[in-house]
Amino acid sequence: MLPIRDINPRTRPVPVTRSLIIINIAVFTVQVFALALGTPPPWLPFAFVPDAFFSNPWAYAFTPLTAAFLHGSAAHLIGNLFFLYVFGDNVEARLGSVRFAGFYLAAAVASALAHGALQPSSLTPMVGASGPISAVLAAYLVWYSGRQVQAMLLPLVPAYLLMRLVWRVPPFHLWWFPAWLFLGYWAVVQLIEATGSVTLGRLDGAGVAWWAHVGGFAFGLATVALTSRRRR
Repeated sequence: MLPIRDINPRTRPVPVTRSLIIINIAVFTVQVFALALGTPPPWLPFAFVPDAFFSNPWAYAFTPLTAAFLHGSAAHLIGNLFFLYVFGDNVEARLGSVRFAGFYLAAAVASALAHGALQPSSLTPMVGASGPISAVLAAYLVWYSGRQVQAMLLPLVPAYLLMRLVWRVPPFHLWWFPAWLFLGYWAVVQLIEATGSVTLGRLDGAGVAWWAHVGGFAFGLATVALTSRRRR
């Protein structure tokens, strides 16, 4: 399921969320041009490689952050940015832009370390914003669980976007869910897949860093809990 929008008006501008979307698109554009030139991908040193990081953490201390701005494919990028677009604005409005930026970057580090801790000798590069976005989803789930989220099945997304662009058709084959159901289902799927990857010994299964998702989500829950306690 891919979220399309939610019913949750913002209370303030969200420059960080918008900037993150723009930066991720710009970085991916550079990646595409680099591959088109046929040169070795210059962005690979910026991916998070557990073996390299844990062997020499000082030399690769930047990779948990830089990896969060790289993506392996257009589908990977688009899927992540839809989630960030729908859920990031309200979390930023709640935290404030400066704290949201810190929250996002800290979640990128936490999710990369969660992924690497389970396979410290892995040579497979990890890229993508899924980890920090998972933390954003956790915060949204706690703070706005009763809001409504509109979503659609992934296989229908290309056809839907094309029809909306060409024929201006009304939004159909979309479903509304309470945020607790949509995000709760998402979180359960991540946990099942992550647990299954350990059971089957395939931590890099299907090219998805499931434990980065779980780690990011856990970081988001923990941060919200600490924030709520301080406010009390």
